[in-house]
Amino acid sequence: MNTEDNREKKKHLNKLFMYGWRILFAIALVMLICWVAGVVWRVFNGMGTDGNGIFETLGDTRSGVVSLVILIGVAIKFITSIPEDVRETEYKEQKRSDKYEAFLGEYFSGDKAVRKDMLRVLWLIDEEHYSTADEVCVRLLDRCSAPEEQAAVLYCRMLCREEMGYTKEAIACGEKAVSLRKGYMPALVKTAQLCIKLNKMMAAEQYLLEAKECGGQELPVGIMLYQVYMSQNRHQEALDAAMECEELDPHSGEVAACVCRAAHKCGRSDIVNSRLQKCAGEHYEGYAALKKEVRGY
Repeated sequence: MNTEDNREKKKHLNKLFMYGWRILFAIALVMLICWVAGVVWRVFNGMGTDGNGIFETLGDTRSGVVSLVILIGVAIKFITSIPEDVRETEYKEQKRSDKYEAFLGEYFSGDKAVRKDMLRVLWLIDEEHYSTADEVCVRLLDRCSAPEEQAAVLYCRMLCREEMGYTKEAIACGEKAVSLRKGYMPALVKTAQLCIKLNKMMAAEQYLLEAKECGGQELPVGIMLYQVYMSQNRHQEALDAAMECEELDPHSGEVAACVCRAAHKCGRSDIVNSRLQKCAGEHYEGYAALKKEVRGY
């Protein structure tokens, strides 16, 4: 298990423990309030220690002591968890900052104000404030002179326009971005994805082949090429694309299912049989539907 998986597992366990501590805290707080109320009741009513007031029904001083112990324990747990929460927040912020820096690369370094606004756009997109991010992008396009920087801004606009429901406008932003910055992988892949969404398969294929030529994001590109070819009944090309994906991810049941479907269309029963077995072995979720599709039962 990698470091990220360990971190997520630890985070999940900490969350469960915190829920448990909160329940104990609530119970202890109610007990303490009742105990204090009993004491006040006894004082104002002049009841003796041998009375039958609320204080005695709650188990004498034991209720108060237990409540205080639990409350102190919860307080200690809360205080000791603060540094860990701070470290987790710092880790997330650093990870986000690294992602932004990797996206910007060598660009947006000439004007600090422009760079600051571009970082704000990325943050707004992460926080799903797409309308505000889109407005900042429009202003940035007038302030960025380098084509590569304009392409990055247009890519961000494409993300925003898609999320806002304007898919055609998003594609237009992507088309402009890839024309300004040759081999711009994020825009190529995203534009192809949106073209597939609108059934513009020829355009999608063009962007995917350019992305493949640039050598980036091989598996997502291969899967989308498979989808394009299958939609056009170009089954042999679909099979070739799926088998290339299988070389990249040999243990994927999803990829094996793609190979199986394309092989079925090509009449390759040997490949169909082997990939069905592989899907069964990998516990592929859609195995039953796949088997019915290629075998008829």
